[in-house]
Amino acid sequence: MPKINGREIDLGGQLYVCPPIPLVYMQKFQDAQKAFESGDFAKAGALLVEVTTVSLRRNYPDLPEDVVALNLDLANMATVVAALAGASGLERSESPGESATASQ
Repeated sequence: MPKINGREIDLGGQLYVCPPIPLVYMQKFQDAQKAFESGDFAKAGALLVEVTTVSLRRNYPDLPEDVVALNLDLANMATVVAALAGASGLERSESPGESATASQ
């Protein structure tokens, strides 16, 4: 049973509970998002593997980085980013185009 609550992700058919990103890794997470948006998938992937591994190790201390590296790909990258963001409280609370006051 995971020690820290978070969002569930599937890496290579194995389900993991991905807890919030440690604050010291938030800059790397933002850098990964920027690299992905600019099309630098190699940089985005390397940073995302690092951040995902650090986050998952909060619940799975013995998880090897290569398990994350070999199972993270373009097909699941957006899902993992959303899980990391959601677990860390970075998720949007309103629908796109809807103001915060309109949803109250």
